[in-house]
Amino acid sequence: MLKNYLSEIMFSRLALGIFVIVMFLITGIAKQSPASTFMTLATSKLKLPNGRVVAMEIADTPEERAQGLSGRVSLPESTAMLFVFSEEGYYSLWMANMRFAIDIIWLDSDYQVVDIAQYVQPLSNVASNQLPRYTNREPAQYVLEVNAGFSASNQLDRGDKIQLT
Repeated sequence: MLKNYLSEIMFSRLALGIFVIVMFLITGIAKQSPASTFMTLATSKLKLPNGRVVAMEIADTPEERAQGLSGRVSLPESTAMLFVFSEEGYYSLWMANMRFAIDIIWLDSDYQVVDIAQYVQPLSNVASNQLPRYTNREPAQYVLEVNAGFSASNQLDRGDKIQLT
């Protein structure tokens, strides 16, 4: 009887130990997973005037637009983030919690490029209220964020039209 009791205690401790280890593994993986840090966004593709097709994430809610690319370590090559607004207007962006340089491309309601800010650099040790704001000079309904140099390497310029695919 004592032997059965000790076996039950050993089994319970072993089960508890395995449970604790599994929980540590799960929480450790979740903390490292980008999906736990960033929202899951809708995706689509766009086609540039030079024929290049680029994958994009779509940020079309206030929460998604506020998060943007903030906190990410990088943006995969041939990937963009499209910010969607309900109407054309003037939209300021900033580099809060950004870790890499980007190009910012403003598009009108027909996906025509109306303005570009190239090689926008992140600033460290600057209070959020002190960060520069980047605003389009012509009305835009969409803003495309891409890796720095994307506009130049794809020869994008004001007046060019981008297609959603």
